[in-house]
Amino acid sequence: MFDIGAYLAQFSETWNLFIRWKLPAFIDDNEDGRFGLIDGKPALARIMMPLVGAVMGICLYLPLWGITAVFGHVAGAIAAAVFAPPAIELATGWTGLSSLATYFQLRRAGASQEEALFARPQSMTEPRPPVSMIGMLTIYVLRMVMFGALGSVYCSFWFIVVLTGGYLVRMHLCGMNEPGGTVGDHYYALPDEKMQKYGWYAGLGVMLIAGIFHIPATLIGFIFTGGIAWLAKQLCLDSISGINRQAVDVFGYTAEIILLFLGVLLFTGPAM
Repeated sequence: MFDIGAYLAQFSETWNLFIRWKLPAFIDDNEDGRFGLIDGKPALARIMMPLVGAVMGICLYLPLWGITAVFGHVAGAIAAAVFAPPAIELATGWTGLSSLATYFQLRRAGASQEEALFARPQSMTEPRPPVSMIGMLTIYVLRMVMFGALGSVYCSFWFIVVLTGGYLVRMHLCGMNEPGGTVGDHYYALPDEKMQKYGWYAGLGVMLIAGIFHIPATLIGFIFTGGIAWLAKQLCLDSISGINRQAVDVFGYTAEIILLFLGVLLFTGPAM
């Protein structure tokens, strides 16, 4: 029997792993493994990750669509550029931007890929070298420009595709083992590892619904997501022989930037 409450509980727990604005917690270690926790983590966390991204994207899309519908595409573009990036960063605690900036800072300083991915990302309140601050500001402004560009052409729906894709990449990486662990020691375990395909199905379904009037572009976005996920996994295997939270945040956030740029190329150029 389909237990909607159990799946909502899994979604809530997974949401709370990535988002600072917490949802109520419903499960504990004493509950059944399929719908409870495995090693202290939600049993279905990986399947729920793309849905977390999808809900974030919907929360961005709906108000931006309303602003665009009422006030026009210029207002929609300004709202997308000004409000979407900080909303995402505040919701996630700036983890993606901070992790990526720390990664680039260390690589620029001569650190190896392994050292950069094992490093603890700096808090936003910690002092940073000027170069790191400039890098963070550049990434943030770039995201603002891309959000605004998509908002200006009535394509705020692409934000759902972007965030769903970013969390699909995170899901794929979380199926790896932690550095030093065994092959079966998954970072986020599932009751059955074959279930990860349901996360991909869910992500594809969300993307197709969001981009129902732009199916070719949406499929291109999904293919790019799969390619990024595969490449990120190979990079992690080659450098740290596994996955950790720093790498999850670095590559998930990078995937979002790439998908944003892809959307700009697709929708501000020839119509799809």
